[in-house]
Amino acid sequence: MTQRYADPADAPWALLARHLAHEATAGERADLRAWVAADPSHLQILTTVTRAWERAGEVAAGPVLFSPADVEAAWQRFRPALAAAPASHSAAASVTAAPSAPVVRPLWPMQRRATARRWQLAAG
Repeated sequence: MTQRYADPADAPWALLARHLAHEATAGERADLRAWVAADPSHLQILTTVTRAWERAGEVAAGPVLFSPADVEAAWQRFRPALAAAPASHSAAASVTAAPSAPVVRPLWPMQRRATARRWQLAAG
């Protein structure tokens, strides 16, 4: 069962987003501490938002990126298996080079909602 928490209109959502992204300045961190100290419910809001951020995977060390060299090395490892595929898959075996441009794929529905919420939080 999901608990519902207060969502005050005066909450500093943009500041919370910068704090969670580790982009807040020293002055902004002081402002956030003052906001949390002003009302006990503010600590609950900060805790809830922090947990949601962590569950969304935003505290990872960095995005997973693959360089063109990584892609080419993976393609070279995969190509022999592709060539050894049965003749029924010969159309796929005729491919000899990796695509020159990256393929853009849409986000899954849950990722879209989470990304939209993060932008909403950042915009205030």
